Amino acid sequence: MDEFKSHVYMAWNIPQEDSGIDIGDISERKALRKKLQCKTFRWYLVSVYPEMRMYSDTIAYGVLQNSLKSDLCLDQGPDTENIPIMYICHGMTPQNVYYTSNQQIHVGVLSPTIDDDDNRCLVDVNSRPRLIECNYAKAKRMKLYWQFTQ
Repeated sequence: MDEFKSHVYMAWNIPQEDSGIDIGDISERKALRKKLQCKTFRWYLVSVYPEMRMYSDTIAYGVLQNSLKSDLCLDQGPDTENIPIMYICHGMTPQNVYYTSNQQIHVGVLSPTIDDDDNRCLVDVNSRPRLIECNYAKAKRMKLYWQFTQ
């Protein structure tokens, strides 16, 4: 999957570094790929499955944990509401957080296709956190950019 292997790691919420997973020796598979002159995974995404969303701008993912009460994490809360909540950390989809190179914090499930408008970003609305569909928040010039340092 070349540079898109991160999509698998993100989908399964596996750390990119020190995941504890040994994939073994793949040199034979790489040699076969070269011998057969296989196309790249990028070619597949662009030519065969262009509607698949590429998350190449994600620089960090995991959960946002409360520094004062470490058993609580940011959670998207009920799907019908746009109010994020603090909830006991469980690491499942409602607590997945993705920080992008353009300083957006996506919360919850990442949409697999470009035509879905269900990626929700953490937005500051009158000094209150809200989860708003990212493209909508950007179009309305809402406060959706965050500075994050680890």
